Amino acid sequence: MNKQALDELTGKCYECIEAWKKDNWHQPIDIQWGSYIEHCRMYGGDDIQNIYEKVWDGAPEDDPDVQNALRLLEKELLILNVGEEQGERIYIGRRIAELRAEVGMTQQELADTSGIKQGNIARIEGGKYNFTLDTLTALASAMGKNIDIV
Repeated sequence: MNKQALDELTGKCYECIEAWKKDNWHQPIDIQWGSYIEHCRMYGGDDIQNIYEKVWDGAPEDDPDVQNALRLLEKELLILNVGEEQGERIYIGRRIAELRAEVGMTQQELADTSGIKQGNIARIEGGKYNFTLDTLTALASAMGKNIDIV
């Protein structure tokens, strides 16, 4: 992975989101998790696409370093888009949903295993529920993970 190109991509993505917000009366970008970079590639055009290709420097997209870099960039862009507190809550919720899917659990199964109500898990995954470290630890433990997964 090319760190210099990743820094350049991050800068261009920041510019892209700021330009989008300016053009759209400062409304948050309403796109799904995992789509910020795709949005920047479409909105930013060939420039973003070319930098994006340089970042990975031949590394496969399923490389853990690549996945982690993408996740952190998406988190930064999410926070830029909606603000730090809400962005962090949405990021963690989406990460929990992603991990739950990876381990093959439904929300109800996670609720049964963790002792957290299914409705609260839905709100957590949707970024609409402010929860405690104890709740995060219970969810992670129920999925066989540690809280460093976020």
